[in-house]
Amino acid sequence: MLEGVPDETRVAYIQAASFKGPLPPPALFERYDAVLPGSAERILRLAEKEQAHRQEWEMTVLRAQKSDVRRGQWMGFALGMTGMIVAAVCALYGLPYVAGASLGTVSVGILTAFLRSRSKDD
Repeated sequence: MLEGVPDETRVAYIQAASFKGPLPPPALFERYDAVLPGSAERILRLAEKEQAHRQEWEMTVLRAQKSDVRRGQWMGFALGMTGMIVAAVCALYGLPYVAGASLGTVSVGILTAFLRSRSKDD
């Protein structure tokens, strides 16, 4: 096609286009439907299904995180109460050092968990 044109006058023209998101720009979208009738509707359905899937997945993740937090709070409560009961029993049996160590360990654990939760909020 360009065999007869001298090398000095040949010009290369390159055009590139890109887009982000599930839907192409309107002009390109219209051309899809012109080439293959019904393709615009299929692309819209695909985008809607993808959005619904993403929202469902995000809700699943949020529910799982909430469940994990709740479980962690109950486990922490159970461990704290167990440590306090052990401390009380040891104190009743005349083991003040063991009772103090148990109560100290529980206190440090609760304080550490509280301070970590406060630092995540900030």
